[in-house]
Amino acid sequence: MGDSNTPRSATTTVGRKPQGKKWHFKKEGVCVKTVYHHNKEAILTSKKADPGSVLSISEKDGSKILVAYSTGKKIMLDLMYFTPFDETTKILHNEINDSARFVARTQELYKLKQDSSTSKRKAAADPPRPPTRRRIEIRSSDLDLDINGDADGTVSEARSSELSPTNRPPESRVVEELQGNTGTNESLSEDMVQYLITTDQVPIKVLVTSLKEPREGFALRGIDDKFVIGLRKEFQTNKAIFTKPLVAIVSGVNNIGEYAHERLESYQLEVIGGNHRRVAMQELYQETKEEQYKWVNVLLYTEMPKTTALKLAARHNRMDHYCHFMTDQDKVKLCNKILVDDYKGAKCGKWRDRCAEILDSSKDKMEFIFMLSSLREDVFNMWLDVVTAYETFKLKGQVPTTKQNRLAIDGVKQKPTLTASRFKCIRGLPHESIVDLLTEVRQSNLSLAEMKTKAEELKAIGTIKAEFVKLAGMKTWEEVKQRFPLWSSTEKLTPYSKEVKGGKAPQHFTDFVQRCLRCSSSTESGNSNAVDTNIIQAGDGIWYSAIVAKESRISSSLFEYEKFGGADLVLINNVKDLDENSIKGLVRAVCSINTKHKMCNYIIAIRQNFVQGLTECTPDGKEEVLYVGFPKKELKQGTALTQATEIITIIAVGRPILRCHNFIVAEDERSLMAIFMDKFLPFHGTTVEIGTEKDSLYLLDAAFNAKANLICVCKDNTIKEKFIIQAKKLLQVQEENDN
Repeated sequence: MGDSNTPRSATTTVGRKPQGKKWHFKKEGVCVKTVYHHNKEAILTSKKADPGSVLSISEKDGSKILVAYSTGKKIMLDLMYFTPFDETTKILHNEINDSARFVARTQELYKLKQDSSTSKRKAAADPPRPPTRRRIEIRSSDLDLDINGDADGTVSEARSSELSPTNRPPESRVVEELQGNTGTNESLSEDMVQYLITTDQVPIKVLVTSLKEPREGFALRGIDDKFVIGLRKEFQTNKAIFTKPLVAIVSGVNNIGEYAHERLESYQLEVIGGNHRRVAMQELYQETKEEQYKWVNVLLYTEMPKTTALKLAARHNRMDHYCHFMTDQDKVKLCNKILVDDYKGAKCGKWRDRCAEILDSSKDKMEFIFMLSSLREDVFNMWLDVVTAYETFKLKGQVPTTKQNRLAIDGVKQKPTLTASRFKCIRGLPHESIVDLLTEVRQSNLSLAEMKTKAEELKAIGTIKAEFVKLAGMKTWEEVKQRFPLWSSTEKLTPYSKEVKGGKAPQHFTDFVQRCLRCSSSTESGNSNAVDTNIIQAGDGIWYSAIVAKESRISSSLFEYEKFGGADLVLINNVKDLDENSIKGLVRAVCSINTKHKMCNYIIAIRQNFVQGLTECTPDGKEEVLYVGFPKKELKQGTALTQATEIITIIAVGRPILRCHNFIVAEDERSLMAIFMDKFLPFHGTTVEIGTEKDSLYLLDAAFNAKANLICVCKDNTIKEKFIIQAKKLLQVQEENDN
């Protein structure tokens, strides 16, 4: 059951045969509605508008009645289909065999009047006459004050009695009423201006304790306690809503002449518009006694008929709920204006804090608001063009959503909100890619959904390119394209981009880059920086090698011999004389060499390093700081102490062996090299030392004792010759000991 809309199969207009659908009367507040019992099919096919509330009924043909509604419609109903619903309708059901008694009983129970317009229509209608005033006497039964009545709803007797006393009106009083049909579309201002006490609708500031709930029948709806709770919270944070005036009737004042402003504090003011705010403010004042909740602005009216009071309350409520929600695009524009005007375009925490405070929101919830409002000026202007097209439903594939349709109020639509998170997909893209995407959307070549798909594809291919750059030991993608034109084409990379997950390239993409580097090694060998290479073979399969390089930067062509399969540990010395680009170039070269030889788990140790962010030159490397203490190191005399602690940057790529914490203690340089071999190198692993000093071959001794392979990249032949002599001497001593 239960739909106030009148279906096609349930009603009959005057002159048509009544249809067989069960029905009954139902009282909703001060109105009486006709409710029909629907089956599923009737609900789905019903398109008739609500005829409104019942104004009058009359007898028709013995077993039927004619019902007149507030909308002007008249519908004939068959009493044989009247079905009891509650106690009142059960009483009426006993009279369905006699339409005259049914009409009389209905008028008595629902206080309806008999329809006197069922006679034949006049030959010619008289021209409309302006409504005339007549004086009527309203008894106490008509204006009975009830503590449970309320213009916005009902409050409990306990709560109301605590806040303000209840005074009943005099036994009788005289008021003015407009003669005519209450269902006509008369101007509200003409109806109500005669009862307005406050001139020019200027509100009066009154004590909140002088306000009370309206009498019975003057309440538009009940009090929503949950809404009151929300209002209380809003009052405590948003003082601006205090300025909206309430609407109240001055009890006992029948006309403006009886009102005396000096007696304002003695009057009881019945609020018929804004009762939720009345209850919220009264509760807050009762609890806190704060001055801000003590006073409220009110528009005062004299006594008026019930119908006029309800119309005034409904008008007030309609304006109360008519508001413009702040869309995401409004927030973005505001934050951008604050950024440009007050912070000169410089993104900072203070800017975010200020915007969040103004919009009364958290910074986490405004993540994408901040992202869009801080776009570069040219991109931001493009985004504004997209917003304009979205607000007029001109984007590709755009249709109004159900939520946007619900924002229609009296035929007026609010512009739709373009949720900022829908542009999450452009975050992290290069500037050129963002410009291209927004241009395509603005020109209706892409929908917002297609923009997201294309942005994800661009991010995936960007991930593949960045991984290629790191594995190849290059600085930029332009270098990769220039060096490997056949391997860096879109056709080659697209299959791998489709397998990107979580911003990481697939594992087999590393194999692709390794093949690329191996194929290019033949061309690099002609441009080798190496002067000479010697390999010293030990009896147990361990080998040592010395390479002379003219430049500090190395390349994979230096390591083109069969025994080398990648370095487990790379120790880079003497970087204090190198600039930042040279150090990053060394790290990239090391990664490229290991990638070419399928080495995925290794450690790069850089001594005396001052450059930050070296992990960006590696394939997903993790950077740590290792402090080395030398307790036996002598201190020089003078004002400055010799540094007894060395800082070493450790970059772990993949999952190498790492058996130490962030601090180690070494007696001297020889001890430090032995600790390196023990903590960072697997059994029979390979170490590469770059920048070997002629006064320090301690790593060779440590590698010999640890049974590890070693390659030293020397700056000149003097260091290389010393290395070879020392290596042969160690092998000779080993042979003598074995014999």
